[in-house]
Amino acid sequence: MKVTIQFYGAFRQFGQDLSFTLSSPITVRELKSLLVSSLGAHQKDLIESSAFASESSIIGRDSLIETDCTLSILPPVCGG
Repeated sequence: MKVTIQFYGAFRQFGQDLSFTLSSPITVRELKSLLVSSLGAHQKDLIESSAFASESSIIGRDSLIETDCTLSILPPVCGG
């Protein structure tokens, strides 16, 4: 299974996206851990405070990703 994460805002410093090839389903929480491993522990707070979204909705931390997909990681913003 291939999961691609598109980067926006503060994550743009890492390029436009990052892909993982996985052998089994994964939760968003586990996907965040993979991102920390890939981008560095110094990015943990930013990753943990960011949301994941599909094309149509925000995805919860315990949501299970079971098929190839492209997700976006959305960093927190100020103002609202």
